[in-house]
Amino acid sequence: MKKGDQDLIKNMNTISVLEKVRTEGPISRASLSRVTGLSRSTCSIIVDQLISEGLICETGKDESSGGRKAILLTIDNDGGRAIGIKLMQNRIAGALVDLKGQIIGTISKEMDSSFTEDELINDLHSVIDSLRQIEKKSRKKIFGIGIGIGGKIDFQKGVLIESSILNLRNIPIGNLIQDKTGIPVFLENDVNAFTLGEKYFGEGQDYSNFLCISLGSGIGAGVIIDESLYRGSHHMACEFGHMSLGVDSLRECRCGKKGCLEAYASDSAIELYYKESTGRNPGITEIVSLAEKEDHHALNAFSRAGRYLGFGISTLVNLFDPETIMIGGEGIVYYRYMEDQVRKSLLENTVYGLSDEINIRPVSYEDNLWVRGVATLVVKGVLRREI
Repeated sequence: MKKGDQDLIKNMNTISVLEKVRTEGPISRASLSRVTGLSRSTCSIIVDQLISEGLICETGKDESSGGRKAILLTIDNDGGRAIGIKLMQNRIAGALVDLKGQIIGTISKEMDSSFTEDELINDLHSVIDSLRQIEKKSRKKIFGIGIGIGGKIDFQKGVLIESSILNLRNIPIGNLIQDKTGIPVFLENDVNAFTLGEKYFGEGQDYSNFLCISLGSGIGAGVIIDESLYRGSHHMACEFGHMSLGVDSLRECRCGKKGCLEAYASDSAIELYYKESTGRNPGITEIVSLAEKEDHHALNAFSRAGRYLGFGISTLVNLFDPETIMIGGEGIVYYRYMEDQVRKSLLENTVYGLSDEINIRPVSYEDNLWVRGVATLVVKGVLRREI
C-alpha cells in the first residue's frame, strides 16, 4: 500500500474516532473499537494521539459489573479555541468559543458603512487580535477563525465573491486574514454558518434534514440534508430571498432583479407597506413598537409580508420535505405578527399535506448565537481533521 493511501486511511480512522467520541461520549476505548469497527490497538493509538493534541480527554470511569472499570473518553472542550466573526453592514461582532461552542469572550466593533477593502481587513484583524488577547494567559491553541458574511462566498478559496449588503466584490478575505494572523480561516455565507451552528450546538442537533430561514434586512436560508450542509455546485444553494414570486406588480430588489421574495417580505418591504397605508415612513423598529400597541396599519404590514413569506416557505417545503424549519435573524422580533399568515399560506401551497408534518420553530436571535455558528466552521474543521 502506498504511503498516500496509508495516510488517507489513518486520517479517516481518526475522523471516525473523533466523531464517535463527539456524538456518543463519554465512551470507553472498548466501546469505541466496537462502534467504529477498528481494532483495539488501532483505537488506542488514535486515542493517545488525540489526547496529546488536546482534542479528547479521559473523564472518569464506567460502571462495572465486575473486573476493572473502563476509563471513559470525551471531547476536550477546553483543549483549544475557535474565533467566530460576523461581518455586518456597519459592525463586526466576534466571539471566542471552546470546542463545545460555549462562548468565552465577545467583542463588537462599529464601522463606517463606506469602508474600503483595506479598512475592512484592518478592522477584522483588530477584532481578532482583541479576542486572541483573552486567551494569551491560558495559552490555549486557537485552531482557526470562522468569518460569516452575507453574500456569495467561495468557501473552498475563502473569497467573498459578491455582497450586495456590503457592496464588495472579489476580496480574498481568507488569505488576507490568514497572512496577518497565521491562523487558518474559514469563510462562509452567514446564513449557512447560522445553520451549521444550529446543527452542531442548537435546535437542529436531533434532525437530519431541516431548513434555517433568516429574516431581517435580507432573507436567506440554509439547508441541512442527511446531516450535512448543502452549498450547491457554485456555493449559492437556496438563495431564498431572491426566488421569484411571479407576482403581477414586480417590485425591484436590491440585487437589481424584480419580483424577489426579499422585495416583498423583508424589513424594507414592511416599511413600504406601512408607508403605502399611512403616508408615514418609520423604520422597522418603530413599526414593531406600533404592532406591540396593536396599531392596525403595522399589523397589516406584517400580515402582508407574512403572506409572501409563507408562499416562499411552501416552495422550500415542496422541494426539500424537511423535518422541521427554524426561523431566526433580526426579524425574529416581529415574526409573531407574521406567523398566522405564514401558516395559512403554507397550508394553501404545499402538496400532499406536507404542511401538517412541518413544525416551524422560531429561534432566538443574538449576535453571540450567530457568531457561535460561524465558529462551528472551525470546530467542524478540527473534528474533520481539516486543520
